[in-house]
Amino acid sequence: MPLIISTEAFVLWFGLVLIKLGTLAAFDVDLQFLSAAFLIPVAGIGHFFGLRAHEYMLKNDMLFRRIMGVILIGISIIGLVSLN
Repeated sequence: MPLIISTEAFVLWFGLVLIKLGTLAAFDVDLQFLSAAFLIPVAGIGHFFGLRAHEYMLKNDMLFRRIMGVILIGISIIGLVSLN
């Protein structure tokens, strides 16, 4: 199931990004374009797995809920143990 974004939302997002980057450039903030370019493949991989997880959530699959529950309990236990 592909994600459909309206043209208006994309134009609004693009305009806000241009305003933000223009402001940062006007104040001589180092935008680190090279570092951002190297992170594009990582963001793409994360986006792919996020869309897959979202599809499983929409299916309301019991196996997915169990796996997520185990992961969340594990993270909570790690957090509680590291409080000391």
